[in-house]
Amino acid sequence: MMTNLDEFKSSSARQAIAVASTPLFLAEQLLKDIRVQELIKEEPSHIYSALVKSLATPPVTLDDKVRPYALLVGLAIARAKKQLEKTRELNPENAPWFHIILAAVSNLYTPLQKFTVQTPFQNAAIIRSEPQRSNVNTQRFILGNR
Repeated sequence: MMTNLDEFKSSSARQAIAVASTPLFLAEQLLKDIRVQELIKEEPSHIYSALVKSLATPPVTLDDKVRPYALLVGLAIARAKKQLEKTRELNPENAPWFHIILAAVSNLYTPLQKFTVQTPFQNAAIIRSEPQRSNVNTQRFILGNR
């Protein structure tokens, strides 16, 4: 799906940048944005090149101001590890929160290590607690499929 990412716009992203007081709030709002989530359909190299272009020019509108952040979050959602690594080398003079948001979304979508954890009772039923009918504040634990 090749769209013109140089003109990426999202009304909810525009609202988020207008009211954002912290970079992590903005990152959280962009992660929820449907238009940003749709960037997963794009080629990571196209997202990256649009990101570089958006950082090269000073923002004039709110769309221009939020575009680099939205494209950055889009790269993270797409799990484009190679492009995310390249973004660390960029100099985002026009996006002061860029590296903070990069660190936040990189930690979310790029695991530092991958390992499998074996847990006992993987096939056990869910443990639920039900209060007893007595006036004593105790609970009994029931193992079962109820």
